[in-house]
Amino acid sequence: MLFFNSSEVPRYKLVGQMKGHTDSVHSVAMTKGGNILASGGSDGVCLWEVKAQTQLSTPNQHHVQCGLVSCVLWVTRLPDTETLCYGTGLGYIVFWGQTKRRVRYSVGVQVWNVDMRGQMRAIFSVQLDKTVPKGVTFSESSEDIHVFGLYDSNVHILRGKDGKVLATHSVGTAIGHVTIYHQHNQFVVDNAVDGFDLYNLETGLFMRNFPTGIPKKRYPKQVAFGEDARVVVGGSDHGAVYIFDRKTGKTLDVLFHAEEGLVQTITTVLPLRPTL
Repeated sequence: MLFFNSSEVPRYKLVGQMKGHTDSVHSVAMTKGGNILASGGSDGVCLWEVKAQTQLSTPNQHHVQCGLVSCVLWVTRLPDTETLCYGTGLGYIVFWGQTKRRVRYSVGVQVWNVDMRGQMRAIFSVQLDKTVPKGVTFSESSEDIHVFGLYDSNVHILRGKDGKVLATHSVGTAIGHVTIYHQHNQFVVDNAVDGFDLYNLETGLFMRNFPTGIPKKRYPKQVAFGEDARVVVGGSDHGAVYIFDRKTGKTLDVLFHAEEGLVQTITTVLPLRPTL
């Protein structure tokens, strides 16, 4: 479902729905300009042209052999050149470019260098004790890497050149999903208990809770920053998408996708006007 920001009340309005998956959807992501949407789930990856709300053709997929698609991410390597990267439940990392599709098997955390021709060179691979990585991001001020653990609540900072653990912080809850806003040095997680929590990226200190109520089912729910990080947007287990003011925690809007059921995947983008 697509919602656009509006100056009128309510804050967002529904502008369309795109149907094509035959099973559950686990992750969605838009290109930097908001033109193409990628969605991944139990039946593989779908691509969508956002403006026309039409499904695009994709390369041959092997999701049965590789496992369900657990996360999707667009990477801008050159101006106007987007590469789609997605991970699967059986540990595969897959890259889709304009002409090539590459597959690598991942154990723990692996860091690769991708050159201008799309060739990959391994930098390091590290296995973190008791940590199942749920999210990985590069620091914008250094080459260090932040790794967010799904079950153990830990946030590890790895040295970019060799993977040495420089620091570890605990957020105290499982991390169902995480998104980072480097400009404010903050990250927000789905805490799998009562909503979403905001933390300082470097220290791991808790800053604020965004409550959505005690869940009936504790499934991971995607969360994102929107409107240039002025708002935090996340799903729920009761058919609603919540929009919070990042600074105050106030609920700004509630979008009802359905009367009940899970809203596990959302994404935001800021082209000409805010979209989620």
